[in-house]
Amino acid sequence: MKNYILNSIRNSDNIFIKKTKKQLHFLERKRVQAKHALAQKFPNIIKPDIETVSIALTSKCNLRCKGCSYGREFMPLEELSLEKVKEILDHTKAMNIQYVWFYGGEAAMIKSADLVEMINYATQLGLTSTLGTNGVMLTKSLMAELYEAGLRRIAIGLYGVNEAYEQYVDKKNVFKLLESNITHIKATYPSISVSLGWLLMKATCTPKAVEDLFRFSKKYNIPFTINLVHYDFPYFVSEDKETSLLLNEEDIPEIEAVQKELIKIKREHPELVRNSLVGINSIKEWLLKKETITIPCYRYDYLWIAANGEVRVCQKAALLGNVNEKPLSEIIYNKYHTKSARDCFALQCTGCNVDWDDRTTSTPSSRKQFALS
Repeated sequence: MKNYILNSIRNSDNIFIKKTKKQLHFLERKRVQAKHALAQKFPNIIKPDIETVSIALTSKCNLRCKGCSYGREFMPLEELSLEKVKEILDHTKAMNIQYVWFYGGEAAMIKSADLVEMINYATQLGLTSTLGTNGVMLTKSLMAELYEAGLRRIAIGLYGVNEAYEQYVDKKNVFKLLESNITHIKATYPSISVSLGWLLMKATCTPKAVEDLFRFSKKYNIPFTINLVHYDFPYFVSEDKETSLLLNEEDIPEIEAVQKELIKIKREHPELVRNSLVGINSIKEWLLKKETITIPCYRYDYLWIAANGEVRVCQKAALLGNVNEKPLSEIIYNKYHTKSARDCFALQCTGCNVDWDDRTTSTPSSRKQFALS
């Protein structure tokens, strides 16, 4: 009963509860900003403080995205068992970590009954689950089971609209299927929070692509988050210059035009754009300066568990251990975890643009640098 009440509050559409959560989120942002400002002088205050455990259930995927090598060169044929995921969730709950993110590869590529049971088990533990997915395999029957299991959050990757999407995922006739699934979810499960993760890359860095994104988002009343193309992640597919997904100095006019359109949408339809104005105004910097960005990374609040069991604070950080060899509770919250968290904050890595928006808004200097008049 307690878990049911807590989950009802977290997923409530009650206006008072929504306003309260918004205020609490604002206060938390202020706390983080103050902490990061202080950590510039006193880095030892940075310690692991996990809020979300992200579990890659499988490396297999039903799509062949141009920028992703999951299930191919990257961790081919890896998958976590139902029993192992339940064990991870038990440890997550025992350590008072609230949020768990199930993804892949494509999470729906595992046995449907196992995916449903994982969601159900997390719900029974009182955890808040998000399913990260491309959405193509979310059939009516699977959605009915996932909803019954307690799933109330879905994050869908969007790599363009219509033909642009299918060109990127290298499969025909899948965008209509995705739209059909979204239509069903929105109409049948209004209590499920659906969000889009839109990928800004060379192919989508045009005002037309942004217009297509806006129309799609508005049509289904689904907010979107802007994700910037990765340039150095383990699963990232390196391509030659003619087919590259990356943006460079010669793309500055397009980047600036896209920033302008996104800022306009954010101002006119703030409920549809989850990124901040400050963050959007920093996009050019993040895309072009890449690993030379000096804004601290705070993956101390995050944990990544790969489909082969590897545990890291992020996909590029030092290996902490493997859940197939040790329980999660013996891998984290130790001196190695602490060092990895501090190394990330101090950018003792090759750099990346993960959490670029939150990072930009978390330090006084970057907020001032990218503030709009």
